[in-house]
Amino acid sequence: MKKTILTLTLGMLIGAAATAASPAYGAAKQYVLTLFEKPVIVNGTKYTDAANPILNYNGRTYIPLAKIGDLTGVQYKWNAAKNQVEIGGSGSSSSGSGSSSDIGTPATPCESAGQKGCTLNPDTPIEEPAVVGYKGHADSEDPSYQMAIAMGRAADDYPPLMSQGWISEAMLEEIAGTRYAKSKDEAGVDLVTGPTWNAKVLFTFHFTEDFSKSSDGEFIVDGIHVIKYYGNVFFKIGDLETAKIL
Repeated sequence: MKKTILTLTLGMLIGAAATAASPAYGAAKQYVLTLFEKPVIVNGTKYTDAANPILNYNGRTYIPLAKIGDLTGVQYKWNAAKNQVEIGGSGSSSSGSGSSSDIGTPATPCESAGQKGCTLNPDTPIEEPAVVGYKGHADSEDPSYQMAIAMGRAADDYPPLMSQGWISEAMLEEIAGTRYAKSKDEAGVDLVTGPTWNAKVLFTFHFTEDFSKSSDGEFIVDGIHVIKYYGNVFFKIGDLETAKIL
């Protein structure tokens, strides 16, 4: 997936109030940021504001200043008298130009995302959630799984999952680059990888007539445990690893 590239001038995250009061600069610095597409969970709630995306720059994660209060409860304000943005802190003010209001006490910076009673900042490490699947590929990537969801099948009628030790032909092709080819053994089908003119045979399957005619069921084909699910074939990952296919 191509990442959305966003170019922002320095101070854009401060918000309209700050930029309106700031003096004009002859040449504004520019930074190229990328959209941070991993989930960000704050106090158990996922951040989903597409209009104010979380961004990444040079390995650091940046959250719009305007959303700090929504995320952590800590408020910020524009201090016109000092021409600066203030987050947390305390103070008193009266109405009128150059005044600011008491916005509470400073918050402790978060040591990690999801920590309560603290403020996220650009240096706060955000742990990426572990992928539930196999070799960095999520169960949800499997076309059979996506089809089951699209058709509204019940959870007990989902296909075998990689996290459960099974891999579909489609995901095997995605992960190991495999495909079927005609075998020199007329009774078998080769599972190969590599270019057609120099294909490497990983395994030869001898699919029985019962297997070919069935749309569902569990079988053992040449020592490999196989499940058929609505006509789709799933192999036991452990057996493929033992056979040096994965």
